[in-house]
Amino acid sequence: MKANLFKVLALLPLALYSASPAEQPKDRTLAVTLIEKAGSQNLCLTPKFKGGDGYIYANYCGSKDVKKARYDLFGRISFNVNGTNLCMQAPANVTDANSIHQSEWDYVRLRPCVINDDNQKWRIKDGHIYTYKGNLELKSYGYYGYVGAVGDNGDKIELQDVMHSWIYTAATPSTLSIKTTLGWISEPFEGFSFYSLYNNASTNAELKWLYYNPSNGHIAQYEPSDGTLSCLSSTGLENAEPWDWAKWSVCTDSVTRSSDKHNSWQLGEMIENEAELRDYNGNLLRLDRYGTHWGVPYVISPQQIDADIAHSPTSRFIFSRDVEDFVKFENANLSLSLPSCEANGRFEHKISKRDLPSNFTLDDAWIRRLHDIATTVNPNIRPSPRSGVCGTCMLHSFEMILELMSSHDESPLSRGGLLFDTGFGENPFASLATRFPSLNERLMATRAMSAGFTRFETTDRFMTRAEQIVLAVSQIAMPNISLRPTRMVRSDEIYQLSQSVLNSPDGSLWLTVMYRSRPDGTGTVGHVQPILRTHDGVVIIPTNTQMDLDSFRENLQAVDSSDDMIRAFTLGGARRLELLQFYRVSAATVSPLSVTLSPQNCSASGSGSGYGNKRPLSPSELSQCEVKKRCLE
Repeated sequence: MKANLFKVLALLPLALYSASPAEQPKDRTLAVTLIEKAGSQNLCLTPKFKGGDGYIYANYCGSKDVKKARYDLFGRISFNVNGTNLCMQAPANVTDANSIHQSEWDYVRLRPCVINDDNQKWRIKDGHIYTYKGNLELKSYGYYGYVGAVGDNGDKIELQDVMHSWIYTAATPSTLSIKTTLGWISEPFEGFSFYSLYNNASTNAELKWLYYNPSNGHIAQYEPSDGTLSCLSSTGLENAEPWDWAKWSVCTDSVTRSSDKHNSWQLGEMIENEAELRDYNGNLLRLDRYGTHWGVPYVISPQQIDADIAHSPTSRFIFSRDVEDFVKFENANLSLSLPSCEANGRFEHKISKRDLPSNFTLDDAWIRRLHDIATTVNPNIRPSPRSGVCGTCMLHSFEMILELMSSHDESPLSRGGLLFDTGFGENPFASLATRFPSLNERLMATRAMSAGFTRFETTDRFMTRAEQIVLAVSQIAMPNISLRPTRMVRSDEIYQLSQSVLNSPDGSLWLTVMYRSRPDGTGTVGHVQPILRTHDGVVIIPTNTQMDLDSFRENLQAVDSSDDMIRAFTLGGARRLELLQFYRVSAATVSPLSVTLSPQNCSASGSGSGYGNKRPLSPSELSQCEVKKRCLE
């Protein structure tokens, strides 16, 4: 029944799902009744900065200092303070029972609004405000808000009746910012210490938190004494200088990338939670790992990277896993591969099959489908089309992997595709760009990864770079797929490495990356193709080919020796194999953000593979959660 439904969907236009959008905000002063032992007062909760930090204070509602509040889709109570969105944040030393500084009560602070801190989520019941778990109540001591155990002796805070509409409005969130580190690892001889960047220095003494805003590209640090943000800033090297120091400048949330370009950064080459940062002119953020100016960030032109080798510099930075989850979720949205359109607002731990069944084989329908994919190529287009560093063989491999992983338990597609529409002699990149324009833009941006990569080498540096390219591109095109690489080996180790694939369990799916000589024997070219381990041996699946169906079927005969595998990789010995690497394919775990993030105008892919709206995520384009409107579970 499920397979038949998918076949029907594949023939229909995209079906829109009607999840209710997040509601228009009803920002207003946060009117409360403060119930004291001597009586009660009608006041308004508002930000107040005192003694080096920001607090929630019960002030007279007519005061010019009172700010309007928003109760948003994620359960955050936020205030816009001079263009910066600050949220009420419960103290972790009270909410976290495992905190080494555990306390029975503490004041609520103001911090930049983020989507990855449960201490910024609040529940409202019967006019009272509770923390995320519902076990601690917001109360007042000396007119300052704090949280402590329900039933303690603090002054009670009750929302006034005029707040009714505000309470039941699941308002559009102000930002999708994420609390994160911007970290790096020291050299091996220093013991692999983790350092985090803050101001114009790095430290391993304590974890320093920054705030990444994916909407405008800000990487900001917060000053709690006055509620301001300072953003990592670049000159863009507009005067053609080879490098310059990065700086920090005052910024706000209420700007776009284009209007605040010097403070805007683009994440690139993301592999799990590590990525590069590029400014608006494509220059890289970088720092030395030792030397006089170790740990101090600077910006360098890509053309200077090869020469910048003193003091072991790095351009790769470690973000929180929540940034990785967000990027993967957004890529899945761009490619219509989200698990559903409507977030249910609660996490459900599900164990899903991460590999193909051990008895899976390629029947005639699957052979025909893989042939359709492998022959979707126009050989007359020169130079060969690509999206960034993703060439035809890599795109074919991704499509095959995605279809095998999503439809192995049913009949394959008969037409169309998950990344591009198949068709003999057609250009798959034209279809990719038409169907998924934003995803294609991200793939096109990977072209920067090939800078300084045109000359083939068998050095460790080249092999590391080659692996980074595969992992980074796959994380864009296949966000729900995990690739686990073997070592990349030279020609003297390729037989031993191939044997490891032969020894893998039945049902194992692999991605093969090789560098072999060109047809005329001059130079070296990369090639990518999938391998399927079956009970009879390994099946090496051709990509980027013009074979007829019979020849393709013959090439899918399982082989059971390293000699046969190498013979296939070298096209019967016609090519010289220089480098070889395999990647074990498995399904990635579902992003926890699928519980709380739901894009508006979401639709099914038509192939049964997933959902999305094919646009970058925006605070203004989110839907309510499926069960209780507000995404709080």
